[in-house]
Amino acid sequence: MSLAHFISLQNKDPGFDTFVNGKAIAHASDALERIAEQEQVTSIMSFYGKKWYEADQGLQTVRALMEYLKTNPTAVEDADEVIEDLKEWEDVLLKAKTAGIKWKMKIDY
Repeated sequence: MSLAHFISLQNKDPGFDTFVNGKAIAHASDALERIAEQEQVTSIMSFYGKKWYEADQGLQTVRALMEYLKTNPTAVEDADEVIEDLKEWEDVLLKAKTAGIKWKMKIDY
């Protein structure tokens, strides 16, 4: 099974590439939930569902998780891959913020 968490934008044709791998994030989701709670940021799974969110909300979470993992790489298995996925998310969310586009997380099973 190839589970992945990815970004869905409210504008389906935003004018930039929205691809994110998201597999490492999906596989580390339980640990990332605990880290988000510890760091007092919204968890990635909180962005899943029908509601659209401002890109800033996702950026806050993604950046907090990246910073935590850079200083605590043993907190998740394959931390380098998780950080790489989070960087991809940060890239897309920065572009969405600039374009004023809302987002939500989806899961590919």
